[in-house]
Amino acid sequence: MLFTLLLLIMPGSMIEYLMSQVSAWLPWSSSSSDTDVYPIDKFVHAALFALSGFFLTRGWLNQSRSWLPLFLLLIAYAAVTEILQYFIPGRSASAADFLADGIGAAVGILLAFVFMNAD
Repeated sequence: MLFTLLLLIMPGSMIEYLMSQVSAWLPWSSSSSDTDVYPIDKFVHAALFALSGFFLTRGWLNQSRSWLPLFLLLIAYAAVTEILQYFIPGRSASAADFLADGIGAAVGILLAFVFMNAD
């Protein structure tokens, strides 16, 4: 969750720098029009919260606890990170990002259930 927080509260200029470094390693070229067609930041939000939901659920449910408080905690965490982004230069708070966070958390929790039942 700390990794998620660090990525979500980075200034916009740092995000742009990191994206340029990553795109230099990708085998396809990246352009700004690609991000208009593919909302990559929504996938990033969902993936970060899916990973958080997955790993937290694995630890949480191993202690015989309900998943609902964990999901509500992740939703509250998503709301806090969106509020923080409002105050960070080059970042913005977005209902769509919050929705992506919630969907990601739900997917992560669901995947944790699938893998825990497969064990």
